[in-house]
Amino acid sequence: MRCIIVDDDELSCLNLQRLCKKVDDLEVVAICSDGFEAINILKNKQVDFIFLDIIMPELSGMDMVKSIPNLPPVIFTTGRDDMAVEAFENEIIDYLVKPIELPRFLKSYNRVRNYISNKNSESEKTEIYVRSGGKLVRIGFSDVLLIETLDDYVVFKMENGNSHIVHSTLKNMAVKLEGTTFLKIHRSYIVNISKIDSIEEGFVKITDSLIPISRLHKQVLLDKVNLL
Repeated sequence: MRCIIVDDDELSCLNLQRLCKKVDDLEVVAICSDGFEAINILKNKQVDFIFLDIIMPELSGMDMVKSIPNLPPVIFTTGRDDMAVEAFENEIIDYLVKPIELPRFLKSYNRVRNYISNKNSESEKTEIYVRSGGKLVRIGFSDVLLIETLDDYVVFKMENGNSHIVHSTLKNMAVKLEGTTFLKIHRSYIVNISKIDSIEEGFVKITDSLIPISRLHKQVLLDKVNLL
């Protein structure tokens, strides 16, 4: 497990660093005094989670979680106890009030470790069973090109040219496929990111098909693919 500490208070950083050293499988990759420094570290280093101070000059921790997409999981650290509701509304993992002591620190660390472990388990899913044609059919993710909505059904379009029609909404299917290579890019389409041949203005190309991308989902897609 690799983390960074982001806090403009030196004593708070030293205390967190001391606590981290008590955990054998936890490495502090960097200590940052502001949010901009942290952003640069995240661009260049693999980080599993962040200890992030809420109140910092210029770019606060709260501003970071609200405005920067795809941050690693965040544990807020703060001297204030009145911002927890707003913090958890932004899907942080935990909220530590300074001064932070070892028992509470360990509880928070276990929480983020379990969260990351569960996320990793989700990403290892490789297949799904769907009810199609009166039977349960196993569908390997690597065989699916895209999923299209059709009234009260969705259609799995396969690489071999076959299709499977399933009674479901596209929204429910997107939830079931969270954490996999599938992404909803339009109100009518979920695509397998690994099957995209190219991304064009307003479309993705998969084999010979052009699939529309909505403006709402375009940035999410760009964040998911490995851009150079």
